[in-house]
Amino acid sequence: MESFDESHHLNKEILLIDDDPNITSSLKRLLQKEYLINVANNLDEAYSCLQQKEYSLIILDFDLKDTSNGIEISNYIQDISPLTYKIMLTGTNEFRVVKKAINEGSINYFLLKPFEAKRIKNIVIQGIERYNTNKRLYSFLSDANGMNSAKKFIKSVIQDKFQDQNIVNGKYYGIIISKGSLPVYSNFEGNGVFNQFPDTLFAGFMSALILVGDEVFISTDKVNQLIFDNISIVFKYFNNYQISYIIEIPTDEISYDLDIELDRFRDLMQKELLDDPGFFTKIKQKELIIIDYLKGVKDYFQ
Repeated sequence: MESFDESHHLNKEILLIDDDPNITSSLKRLLQKEYLINVANNLDEAYSCLQQKEYSLIILDFDLKDTSNGIEISNYIQDISPLTYKIMLTGTNEFRVVKKAINEGSINYFLLKPFEAKRIKNIVIQGIERYNTNKRLYSFLSDANGMNSAKKFIKSVIQDKFQDQNIVNGKYYGIIISKGSLPVYSNFEGNGVFNQFPDTLFAGFMSALILVGDEVFISTDKVNQLIFDNISIVFKYFNNYQISYIIEIPTDEISYDLDIELDRFRDLMQKELLDDPGFFTKIKQKELIIIDYLKGVKDYFQ
């Protein structure tokens, strides 16, 4: 079996998507010595390129002429190649554009035109490294031995955190709403074990647990669950987000009523995002909305 740290062939193919040939020509000249460059100067060419191969990194324009904006194609890239690193270019510095691209398009990096050659080269280096690291991890976890090793490591780290904790059965502890492994909102009650986790670490653990296999979590007709020791994390997905409730309750007691509450909260969050794409960027100002939505779930346990 290959170890995760063993060197792999690096994917260094980049796709440039911009309807301004001057931009794509400039970027190609800048990067072609170190990378394999492909160019698409319209939406049709972009989709054609994307259907032929997977790219380690894509630089795309926000203001494509043959679409309302670059978010449409960014979402397509996310669906077919979620590990690809995406850099979005724009000629505007309006904050609403940045928020829209990040919230809706799963963009890794947002860059204003005109861009500095040195800066974009550094961003590309980081993006290529990120893609290839994630690709190696994906390959490692695809191997049964690698997956088992990852499961044991992640579970041991989390279980260590829960040792000697006096936790009462049937309790609601809190919630994390995350986008990938990045939390956008969290709310924990009291000062228990969960408050000892940095939000990013805890959300990363949850995402990793989901990633490494079906023996770690249980998917019933009602909810998905992550289980370790006497703690359950029940979760639902919507768009690119994951709502995770941290509870203590036996697996066979996850009821139809709880599932209804989880779906209700998911649907309400979906509506908020549709009404206001920047909802989670302003979440602290809307804390009472979240708490109100959670009331049914809290009441279920308390």
